[in-house]
Amino acid sequence: MKLALSAAACSLALAGCNAEDVVEPVTIEPETVQARLTGVDGTDHGTVELSTSKSGRALLRVQVQDIPMGSHGFHIHETGVCDPAGEFESAGGHLSGGAAHGVRSDDGKHIGDLPNLFVPASGRLRVEFFLDDVAIENGPAPLLDMDGAAFVIHAVADDYQTQPSGNAGARIACGVIERKPEFEIG
Repeated sequence: MKLALSAAACSLALAGCNAEDVVEPVTIEPETVQARLTGVDGTDHGTVELSTSKSGRALLRVQVQDIPMGSHGFHIHETGVCDPAGEFESAGGHLSGGAAHGVRSDDGKHIGDLPNLFVPASGRLRVEFFLDDVAIENGPAPLLDMDGAAFVIHAVADDYQTQPSGNAGARIACGVIERKPEFEIG
């Protein structure tokens, strides 16, 4: 139906236009970044994808595997370097945006403070949620600035208040945030 209407409109506008000449409109995808999460030992622990909509809200899609069962702190860290030799300390602190850590803090929360991940016995988890204060490139603390940013999963749950990082323990997985390849499928 869409092709027939487009062809009819084309034939009215241009003499000799064929249905084969009609070009379908291209859908522009939202701006998207992704990170591949790896462990200190190089184990693949899944992916994180973040895309922003025209409304400014960001959709975060997290897919993890082979993560120990339990609650794990999950944050955006201020530097896009995941050096396993230093147990990912190279990723720096949380992306703060000038705030204190945690939703339970009077002066919080960091832009990089995300909800804990609750991983079942299978070690696999898929979750999606919206973020309102994250900017991929333009904003108070952009993810793709000069030194980048990284997603980090911690060994234990974030308590949402202890400074500066929620007492979430060791960094067990890290992924540098990068632009998603334009023609990647999936």
